Amino acid sequence: MGLYTSPSNGAAYGAGETIDIWVRFGMRIEITGKPQLALSVGGRTRRASLGGPTGDGIALWFRYEVQPDDIDPDGISIAANALKLNGGNIRSVFGADAVLNLGAHVITNAAEHKVDGGG
Repeated sequence: MGLYTSPSNGAAYGAGETIDIWVRFGMRIEITGKPQLALSVGGRTRRASLGGPTGDGIALWFRYEVQPDDIDPDGISIAANALKLNGGNIRSVFGADAVLNLGAHVITNAAEHKVDGGG
């Protein structure tokens, strides 16, 4: 898992900026529906929408647009249980359900990804 974007001012994402996150799997995957990725912004759960699979089919990318009331001076966090199917499915091309637990790839207070939606 990784954060693909950076704040435009180099310090904190402002309102209207997007945070792009990718989640990589061990093999090619297929998706149905609109899975979401939960992120914590200042202790509040926000949902990043599915942008789509990457060109190689091994990862998904998600996008969250910062809202004016989003503030997180420590940086965003993404928990191990953040990947939600939201009525869809994520499976390998061989039909096995994907492991949704992000385990060791969690992100805690990503200092380079602070948020100041009101600033």
